[in-house]
Amino acid sequence: MRSVLTARIQDKLVDYLAGDMSLREFQKWFIPATWNVDRGDRIADELTATIDHRLAEYTNGDWSERELRSLLLPLVARFSFDETVPERYAPIRAETVETEPQTVSA
Repeated sequence: MRSVLTARIQDKLVDYLAGDMSLREFQKWFIPATWNVDRGDRIADELTATIDHRLAEYTNGDWSERELRSLLLPLVARFSFDETVPERYAPIRAETVETEPQTVSA
């Protein structure tokens, strides 16, 4: 079962990936919401670290926004949802781009 924090992060990430929220809006929410995420929630910690890392790479010019979206998609796709996923999230699947697998080192 997802923690409340993990669910909130993923829900906002889905909003961004579906085009319901701009990248800037997502970042404005994400940064303060996850500032002190180390609360013993391993999944939320890993999710936050991965998103933060991808955002840093994007800001550095390593990825286009389309590539960023493709890299963030697995962070919501790998979790099962108890709810039915609304049709408005269909654009997420349509925007998937192939990229070379990347490893994140700690």
